[in-house]
Amino acid sequence: AGEAGPGFLRSLPGSWAGTAPRTPLGKLPYNLRFEETESGAVRGVSETNGQAVHTWLFRLSSGNRLELDFHSTFGASGARGLCVTRADPAKGLLFAGGEPPYLEVWISVDQAVWQAEILLRGRPHVSIVAKRVR
Repeated sequence: AGEAGPGFLRSLPGSWAGTAPRTPLGKLPYNLRFEETESGAVRGVSETNGQAVHTWLFRLSSGNRLELDFHSTFGASGARGLCVTRADPAKGLLFAGGEPPYLEVWISVDQAVWQAEILLRGRPHVSIVAKRVR
């Protein structure tokens, strides 16, 4: 699942190609590119085959906590200020406690695979699996 904090951020940059097998629009291709920003955050963008643009922004807070902001052009939805609240060896890191409070995201990343599970009100909403493009 990668370590929390700087190690997690270092594991993200690059291109990832995969699918979102569960979305409100059905199964979609999900290609994603992460790049480090000038502030040391890591920003990822996926155009989900033209259906919506997803933007992921991971950063360390001033207290050295890993945070996530997420935005989707589908329904202009998103979340701000989610923090890691739990770590699980199989599921990765749980980002929660932001706005809106009913959105949570599990993220798991290693050298080869990036996975996300977005939960709305505790129920699976979107699943994503992508492999690193060499």
